[in-house]
Amino acid sequence: MTRKQTAFILALAFAMTSLPAGCDDEGTSETKLRLELYRPPADYPNPFENVSYLRVKATGEAFGERETFIEYRALGGGGELTSVPYSRGVQITVEGIAQQCVPRNDHQMTQQPLDEEDPDNGDDPDNGDDPDNGDDPDNGDDPDNGDDPDNGDDPGDPAPPAAGCDQPGACDIEGGPCHWVTSLVSRGRTGLFNIRRGTDRRMVTVMMMRTGSFAPTTNPGRATTQMSTGRVGHSTTLLSDGRVLIVGGATLQDDSADLSDPEMIANVFDTAEIFDPVTNTFDALDLQGSPMRMGTRRAFHQAALLRDPGSGTDIVAIFGGYSLVNNLPTPMSSVELFHLESRAFYDGLPPMQHPRAYHTATPITADNQVLLVGGRGEGGSTTWELWDLSRGAVVHGGLGSERYNHTATIIPDTGIGSDLVFLMGGENPRGVLDNFEIYNVSERLLYGSRHWMLTPTSDQPERRTSRTLHTATWVPDHQFLYLVGGFSDLNKSTAVDQLGALDIGCIRNLAPEQEFSDCWRQNVPFRLQNPRGAHTTTKLPGNTLFIAGGCADMSAATCDTRLPEVLYQDDVEIVHDDGRRETRREVKLGAAAEMMLRPSVLHRALLLESNHVLLLGGVEKQDGVSTVLSHAALFNPL
Repeated sequence: MTRKQTAFILALAFAMTSLPAGCDDEGTSETKLRLELYRPPADYPNPFENVSYLRVKATGEAFGERETFIEYRALGGGGELTSVPYSRGVQITVEGIAQQCVPRNDHQMTQQPLDEEDPDNGDDPDNGDDPDNGDDPDNGDDPDNGDDPDNGDDPGDPAPPAAGCDQPGACDIEGGPCHWVTSLVSRGRTGLFNIRRGTDRRMVTVMMMRTGSFAPTTNPGRATTQMSTGRVGHSTTLLSDGRVLIVGGATLQDDSADLSDPEMIANVFDTAEIFDPVTNTFDALDLQGSPMRMGTRRAFHQAALLRDPGSGTDIVAIFGGYSLVNNLPTPMSSVELFHLESRAFYDGLPPMQHPRAYHTATPITADNQVLLVGGRGEGGSTTWELWDLSRGAVVHGGLGSERYNHTATIIPDTGIGSDLVFLMGGENPRGVLDNFEIYNVSERLLYGSRHWMLTPTSDQPERRTSRTLHTATWVPDHQFLYLVGGFSDLNKSTAVDQLGALDIGCIRNLAPEQEFSDCWRQNVPFRLQNPRGAHTTTKLPGNTLFIAGGCADMSAATCDTRLPEVLYQDDVEIVHDDGRRETRREVKLGAAAEMMLRPSVLHRALLLESNHVLLLGGVEKQDGVSTVLSHAALFNPL
C-alpha cells in the first residue's frame, strides 16, 4: 500500500433499493456519484500520512447509515457503495484509519482510538461528531470490533511479550500475543445534499484534514481561499443550504488600543460575499456579475435568518450597526433585507425604534420576528423591541440595565410554558455588568436585572462576576448555559478566566422574577488556561464547546491566544468504600490539539454541515499594530 497519493477519485455507484416517501421523481434507477478527495496545501498536516485504509460512510434521511471499507492505495477501478436508496439529506463521510499491530494490553496510541461498534451517543468528550464515537481509550473492549482478527483483547489477559508484533502475520495468529488496534487519523465530510431518481452523474468533493488540526480554506485545486477583503465587525449567517452569508464590517486604525472602541473605526464596508463549503470558495457577485452591496455601509451590526412569507426561501435581515457620517462612526436604526434567491439587498423596511450597534438580534422563529436588545446609540442602550418584518416594532420596553456588548441566548421551553432569552452581562459607560435579564417569549415581557451572574465557590457561594465581550452557549444535554471568558473592566485590560454554568433545569421550580443564585453550579470550577475576551465559543456535536482566539489584555501591544480550549464531558468510574461502582458524567476543560493559524480577536466562527468550524476575519494585534484579516480557516474536531 502507498501513502504518497494525496488526491484521488473514488467512483461510488449508488443503486436504488427503495424510494423514500415523498420522492416521486421519475427517471433512471441508479445514480453514480464520483467522490473527489483532496488535502490542504503541503505546508499543513497531511491527512493521508500513516493511513492504512479509508472508511467511507453514507447517511441519509431515508436509510440511516451505510458504509464501505476501501484499502488506501491509488485506486484504479474505484469502490462501490451498493444498496443505498435515493434520499434527501445525504452526507458522505470519509475517515482515514491507521491500523497497528501491538502487544496485548499495550494501549499506548498516539492517535485517537476508535470504537467501531459504538455509535455516537452524544457522550463523547472529543466532540462526538464521528459515528465511531472515538472515546474508547484502547479500542479493545468490544466483543468484536471488526478490526481484531483474534478478538482476544480482554484487559484481564496476561501481559504479552513486548517484541515481535512488527513481524509479518503477527496479528493473524488467533490467541497470539499481538492484536490489531485502529485509530482515526483524518476525516472529511460533505454537506447535506439530495439524490433523486433521474439525477445525472455528479461530482462531490471532500476536503480531508487531520483530526484536531487547522487549515486554511482550500478549494479542490488545493489553492487557499479567503474573503475579498479584511473584515471586523462583520456578520456571518449560516443559510439553510449550508452556505454562509458574510455582510459588511470595517477596518480599524493601525494603532487601535481597545479594538471594540468605535472611535478606532477607519472604514466601513457595504459589500457582502457568500462562502460555499462545497468548494471552499467565496463569491462576492450578484446574479448580474456585479458586487453585492447594501444600501448602507455597516459594521458591528446584527443579522438574523428569516423565511420569506411567500416563497419560504431564506431572507436575512440586517439591523443597525455603525456607518460613517461626516467621517464619524454613527449608530444606525435602518434595516435591510438580503434575498438569497435574487442575491440582492432591499431597503425600505420598517426601521428599529432606536439606533443600535453592538446590540443583539435573536430570531423568534415561530413568528418570523426578531428580538432586538440594547446596543450603543441614543435610546438603544436602554431599550428592547420585538421587530416584525412588515410592521416594525410590535412590542417594546425598557431594560433594567443599560447594556451593549452583552449576549442573548434563546433557550427552548424549560418547563414554564415559554421559551426564554437570557441577556447576560455587557457594559455601559458606568462599568461592566454582573447581572442578567430574561425575556419571556410567550408573555413578551422582560424581567429586570436583579439576577446576578455568579461563579460560586464553597467559601464564596454568592461571588459575582462581571463580563463583557464574553460568550454564552446553551448545551441542552447538560441543561447548562455556559459563560466563557470576557473582560471585567471597561479598558478591556483584564480578561476573565472563570467559567460560569447556569443550570437551566434548576429554574423550572422558580418563578422568573425570583433570584437564581441557587442555580449557578459550584461543580464547574474551571479556569481557562488562557484568560480571554472577544473570542468565540462554538458548540460541537457531542456536547463539546470549542473556545478560540480572543485577547487577555486589549491594551497590550500583542494579543496572542492561539491555543484553543475545549470543554467536554467524560464518564468517570467511581468506586465507593463498600465496593459499589458508579459511572458519573463529569465536565472537563482542556487544551485543543493545535494552535490557530493566526491569532485573532473579534473574529467570527460557525459550525458547518461538514462539522468543520469556519473561522472568519477579525483582528490580529502584534507589536502594537492591528491588522484586520481577510483570513479564513477551518478546524477539524477530534
